[in-house]
Amino acid sequence: MTTISLDLVSPFLAVAELASFSAAAARLGVEKSSVSRAVARLEEGVGDKLFLRTTRRVSLTDAGHAVRDRLREPHANLDAALKAVLETASSPRGRLVVTAPGDFASAVLSDALVRFGRRYPHVEVDVRVSNEFFDLAKEGIDAAIRITTGRLASSTLKARKLGELNVGVFASPSYVESRGAPRSPEEAASHPWILFPAFRDVVFRGPGGTVRVKPEGRLSCNEMTTILSAVIHGAGLGALPTFLADADLRQGRIVEVLSRWTVPGGDIWFVTPAARRTTSPLVDALRESLSDVLVARGLKPPRPVK
Repeated sequence: MTTISLDLVSPFLAVAELASFSAAAARLGVEKSSVSRAVARLEEGVGDKLFLRTTRRVSLTDAGHAVRDRLREPHANLDAALKAVLETASSPRGRLVVTAPGDFASAVLSDALVRFGRRYPHVEVDVRVSNEFFDLAKEGIDAAIRITTGRLASSTLKARKLGELNVGVFASPSYVESRGAPRSPEEAASHPWILFPAFRDVVFRGPGGTVRVKPEGRLSCNEMTTILSAVIHGAGLGALPTFLADADLRQGRIVEVLSRWTVPGGDIWFVTPAARRTTSPLVDALRESLSDVLVARGLKPPRPVK
């Protein structure tokens, strides 16, 4: 029984499609003589002429048409399967451990991980949601998101600033309807607030300069998604990062008050253990995915280092 090498199929199909030995050779990146020898060997194996050759054109014989029709689809399927195998084999694999505060994880990190997963489908990501500042090296954590209102300084960390946090003051439409929207920071101080510990003193920057007020807080919570929920239900005013508030703002579940004033909210940092001399390409890719999501949501970029 005669066997035919698969190496002969691609040259034959290329000539059959392009009607040219020279064009087939150029597509395959080989010499024209190699294509001619492959076709000749295939014809020898089949026992029939596959092409009619003249000085002006190359055309399939009846036998050539039959062989092309039999080989074209299986060859395409095999080619696609081989490409998929090569892509899978070359695709990075591994495991990343990441930690982030709950509000950031649900509002931003989840979106970034979808983008990251499309690019690296064989990488496992373990997300540890917590407001606690873990010892990254001790806990085996590859990267962390940290949000601070001051400098982030630690000899055990390498830090890259993702951007400056945008913060606004929000209330529910029902609250504004019943109490009215404050017209100044001083007036806002007399309203009930749902307070985050870092914002017990709220600094406003606006047309009148800088104003620091101490709001009246009936409620306080160290988790921003709970504060957002309380604001939505009309419990009072809340200072919230815009990355968390934007979706509900667009849907009309909350409204921004004192929009002419800004509230400094600190910085968002991407940190990794300093003990690792080089950063994993996968960690860099995750940071880039986070940056892309934050830029798309209007995050203030990091100020250039002078």
